[in-house]
Amino acid sequence: MTASTTEAYFAYGGGSWPRDEASVARLSTTAQADLGEAADAGVMNTTRFLAGAALAVTVSGCNIVTTDISGQVGVTMAHGHPTILVLSCDAALGILDVSGDRTGLNEDEENPRLGHWTAATPETGLVELDPANPAGWSGAGWEWETGRVVIVGAGSADEDVAATPVIVNPGDLDRLSRDQVQVGDTGKIVSRAEFEKGCAQN
Repeated sequence: MTASTTEAYFAYGGGSWPRDEASVARLSTTAQADLGEAADAGVMNTTRFLAGAALAVTVSGCNIVTTDISGQVGVTMAHGHPTILVLSCDAALGILDVSGDRTGLNEDEENPRLGHWTAATPETGLVELDPANPAGWSGAGWEWETGRVVIVGAGSADEDVAATPVIVNPGDLDRLSRDQVQVGDTGKIVSRAEFEKGCAQN
């Protein structure tokens, strides 16, 4: 299979998402159904959207769906436990998805879905979610699994819009102070204040 990517630029630090084919292989293949499958059942659509990842993985003869990027997903320890932050800039993002990576999976297997939530009323701006107690969101609580790679993305159920996702590796959260946020796919850490100004920097 030949993989290709639809690039989207990070709000922080530049660069592109995904950065390489290894990043492609780590991303989820679970959430396309939440944003709508291809209307024509006779055309195979293998675009996989982890509610926040601007990624299109294709095989020969398949369609590519491009997702617009608006905002950023981050993870913080501000309250003493992992908390997901979503900064929505131009579109209300009402879907949050947490998945594991593709370690040990066959090509036709989907990434394990660890958490999935939908907002009662999607909002723009800054939104916090405690995955263990997702008040205001529908979906079961999930205790963060610190020993595995965790991918967190956010998107819209109504538009092809997503925030740039965050990939958290084992040990990453131990590095965070309460006023810091991890973003992107390289373990980058920014201040909470810098994260909240992300829309103005775009």
